[in-house]
Order: sequence, then structure tokens, then C-alpha cells
Amino acid sequence: MNLAHKYCNGELSSDKLVKYLMRNGKLCEAVKRGRVENLEKEMIQDIKRRLLKDKRSRTTMRERIISLEAYYEWPEYA
Repeated sequence: MNLAHKYCNGELSSDKLVKYLMRNGKLCEAVKRGRVENLEKEMIQDIKRRLLKDKRSRTTMRERIISLEAYYEWPEYA
């Protein structure tokens, strides 16, 4: 998954990657025809617009714990 970080400073979505490789049998065809390098080049071109995880607007629980924030917000009762 370092490929995404190397080329566009993002995190690769494993779900999107699997769907991408299964679409139209891309991986099977590339292996059958001995063109895995071409598939890799195509993936690098598509990585930014198709394979990255979507940006999150809120912090994850892990990020909250690291920054010592409360990770559960309890409603205050009057």
C-alpha cells in the first residue's frame, strides 16, 4: 500500500483496489498475457481518482486517543 503514499500522499483503499482488479477481469487478463507491468502503469495513472480512500471530515478514534481527546461524547443532563 506504499504505492499510493509514494505517488500521491494518500491511503489506498483495499476495497477499491480489489474491485478495480476484478473489473472486466483486469488482473486475470494481465497475468494471462504477461502484461502485469502495463497493468501497474495503468494503476499508477488511476490511483488518485479511483483507488484512494475518501477523505474523512472528522477525526478517527485512534487520532482522538493519541491527542488525548475524549473519544466518547456523553450528553450532559441538566
